[in-house]
Amino acid sequence: MPLYWTENRYTGVVSSWDFVYWQADLIWIFMVLIFRGVDCSRMEASKHMEMGREFLSKGQFADALSHYHAAIDSDPKNYQTLYSRATVYLAIGKSKAALPDLDSVIRLKPDFIAARIERGNVLLKQGDIHQAKADFEAAAKADPSNADVSKKLSSVEEVRQIIEEADDYFDVGDLASAEPLYSSAIKVCQWYADLYKNRAKCREKLGDVQKAISDYRTVTKLLPDSTETFYKISQLYYLTGDVEESLK
Repeated sequence: MPLYWTENRYTGVVSSWDFVYWQADLIWIFMVLIFRGVDCSRMEASKHMEMGREFLSKGQFADALSHYHAAIDSDPKNYQTLYSRATVYLAIGKSKAALPDLDSVIRLKPDFIAARIERGNVLLKQGDIHQAKADFEAAAKADPSNADVSKKLSSVEEVRQIIEEADDYFDVGDLASAEPLYSSAIKVCQWYADLYKNRAKCREKLGDVQKAISDYRTVTKLLPDSTETFYKISQLYYLTGDVEESLK
């Protein structure tokens, strides 16, 4: 049988049932503390969520973002807060930061159609046509009457065909035909670095070096670690006689 001790001395032997009751009391106290901690975290998250919405409505994105960060730290599985933070990231042009939040939202709430559509929009702009189509198809399945989603699906298929045609011309050296097709695709896939790279090559060969440089500069913004592209820009500036720019 378990022994019972006070702070200063041993007081005897207690029954097994007494020991069980004692353990049950400890478990109950522990659970109460846990639930109180969870409630406090949720209250804190709710407060930050409300402040985030308030700053967002005023267009104060940095302040809104700070509160959404704090809300997610307190309640990391709240899909609504994650979605709100993603919308702020998109509003300030940080699509790469928005994607993980949208991924988390869809993982936590697969039937959240707004998140599917937003992620599809981002992926389409980045040139991930296959995954963008999958998101739009999921949204269309959940809401067949959504005309906007139907248009997006049509746009996905159209740009896929344009890129395929542009690549075919590019591969056989018909750069004059490829260049305007890449321009059309870029209107939809604004953040797809490969399109800018290929259009730059077309423009360079067609003699429009300044526009080629502009495209290569866009590539360096989309892919900041593209040292090859920085070197290419330097080469083109040198060829045009702009030695000072070539050394930057």
